[in-house]
Amino acid sequence: MVVDVKVTVGEPIGVGEGAIHTDLAAGEARQLAELLPKYLVAVPEDAPGSCIDGRDCATCLDGEATEARYSVAGGPLITAYAMAVMTGWFGDKPPAELAARLTMLQDVLSVAGIRPGAHVDQAAVAAQFINHETGTVQTGCGADDKAARATELSAAISRASADGDETGSTLFRAFMDEAYNARKLDELEKQAKVAASFLDWDPRVSLDVTSGNDAHAVEVLGADDTPTHGHSETLAVIVKVEGYTVDQKALLRDTGKQVFVIDVPYIRRIAKALATGPQATEQYEALYHAAIAYQLGTYAALCDGSQYPAILEAVSSAPQASA
Repeated sequence: MVVDVKVTVGEPIGVGEGAIHTDLAAGEARQLAELLPKYLVAVPEDAPGSCIDGRDCATCLDGEATEARYSVAGGPLITAYAMAVMTGWFGDKPPAELAARLTMLQDVLSVAGIRPGAHVDQAAVAAQFINHETGTVQTGCGADDKAARATELSAAISRASADGDETGSTLFRAFMDEAYNARKLDELEKQAKVAASFLDWDPRVSLDVTSGNDAHAVEVLGADDTPTHGHSETLAVIVKVEGYTVDQKALLRDTGKQVFVIDVPYIRRIAKALATGPQATEQYEALYHAAIAYQLGTYAALCDGSQYPAILEAVSSAPQASA
């Protein structure tokens, strides 16, 4: 590390309807969080993005080992799609096919130097991406498989925060600091209601577009036969250190603890990539709020609120790795 890092641990998030749970005590959470700065690693400029999932990565779809990757809910393409839908980015006449809309976003991200990436898990691969009990698609990425519900919850959290709910406001501020503006959530909430069905979302289409000719972009995570497929994340780590992310694999190896990781500078890069209209500054603000709402909505769809937020932010002006 070349920067000094401040670590802040909050109270359990307290919002969530999912099954991922932690029994970690407050003292244990703080001890684990204090270890995080030594696991910050620089991210290669050409690395694909990844999901926030804290399970161990066994390999990528191309059979090669993964590398340090920035993390956002579902990977950059899914987060970008949620942002686009919640802010009306596609306009009145979006492409008819989901694959075309995703490909449009993928092209915009690629021009900005953002390489989309995603993950599946071993259980989903073994089942050929079908839940044989329900007959539905199951990629092994909850942010992909539950994207519609995550968007609905994004709307609910946005509305609560805009109305002055202390929990919602605290969650947004943990990510956004002074950039948070409750008034920006009013229109976002309306768009999110429209997007509640996530249009014709199909998790497999998202996976296919992301992988395309880039099998290395898709990580294969470990899974087991528990209801949560091996999830045991204890912290939701919010990284605000430019150019770095947390090495979840090394942390898991050394401590046995899984953590979610959400990289805020990467979220800002995605929002800036999509803000290309004549009102780019205003559009960026809407997209940035939508992106944070989707991180929170995804968390709430997958987890029960028991995880602790841990914020990592640089407190030194020493040189940092480029994003």
